[in-house]
Amino acid sequence: MRSRYLCLLGTLSCVACSQASSTLSNGDAGLSAGDTVTMSAVPGVVIARDSLTAINDNLLPCCSVDSAGVRVQVTAGTMTFYAAAGYADSMFTPDGKMPRACVQEVPSGSHLARNNLLTLPDSESYLLLPCSAGRYSVTLTEQVGNADGSSTSRQVSLSSGRYAWSPRALSLTDQGTVSGATASMSGANITVTVPGHHYRFLAIPLP
Repeated sequence: MRSRYLCLLGTLSCVACSQASSTLSNGDAGLSAGDTVTMSAVPGVVIARDSLTAINDNLLPCCSVDSAGVRVQVTAGTMTFYAAAGYADSMFTPDGKMPRACVQEVPSGSHLARNNLLTLPDSESYLLLPCSAGRYSVTLTEQVGNADGSSTSRQVSLSSGRYAWSPRALSLTDQGTVSGATASMSGANITVTVPGHHYRFLAIPLP
């Protein structure tokens, strides 16, 4: 089976386009040998985003906590992936020199959705992160209801640090907020587990 390379560093603004790129910018892309999809190569840019859908298998909004007359409820959450500010290794592609970590090889005939869910010719699918290494952050949005009836919204950082990705595994390291976080992937879903809780995120297209 022939393979081809995907250069996906950056956003959905194409810098150098080929047969697949116009399709990708409008929807999903069917990939064939010889196609090259290159995205804007801006170091440190957001490369993927996932939206929180459930906590401990409870759909949002959920998980209210009442303490000292204050009611806290999680209403949303985001897992964001960033390209590293720089990469040690690079390689030449049909669209120019790219960081090696941000060039992914996939079989010809694969299908890439706008949220980066890659479906192979044998119907197997997995979430393809544009770069195999970089940084990540997990942020929760909480609605705080006070005893006087007022409410405020606040952002809470759950975990952040470095990530390493392969088609079969996603690891989280160098965590600066909550230690012990792990991650697993299933289709377009990523589950982040911290002591006592697990958070399920769904991959969404970047704006």
